[in-house]
Amino acid sequence: MTVKQWIDKLDASEEAMSAYDSTTGMEPRSMGWKSAGQATGFLAQHPLDEVFIPPIVQYRNEDEARDWLEQVQSQEEAIAEHVAQVDAAADEGERRSLLNKFFVQSRRSCSYPVECSYVPYCWGGEDLRRDPLGSGRYIRRQPNHPMELVQIKE
Repeated sequence: MTVKQWIDKLDASEEAMSAYDSTTGMEPRSMGWKSAGQATGFLAQHPLDEVFIPPIVQYRNEDEARDWLEQVQSQEEAIAEHVAQVDAAADEGERRSLLNKFFVQSRRSCSYPVECSYVPYCWGGEDLRRDPLGSGRYIRRQPNHPMELVQIKE
């Protein structure tokens, strides 16, 4: 049996119930959980309940959702405008100045918990800063969401 088959058998566990006891009038009660994936006996709870913890549900009202959407849209529009300004910069000095103003470097997480993939760009030589794509270290992000593709075509 593979691990997947074993987990599937555990997932198929069913709660075993005792029979109605007509001599005492005792209603059926839970005896525990049992499956073909268990060696022997019953478990007090489903065998996968402690392994797969359901996420905490965050309920949002309409106002919170609308506020969040408006904030994110505003941030994304500002970023797009800043990128356009950096791309339109006339010389390297202006470009660098705009990058410094609009896209502040965070130096708190360069090496912890793992090294940031942009360390060579931030701390590397001028050649890499002038042409990060030409270095072969970086590639342009390809849009992979339908809304992005629609916005690019517009």
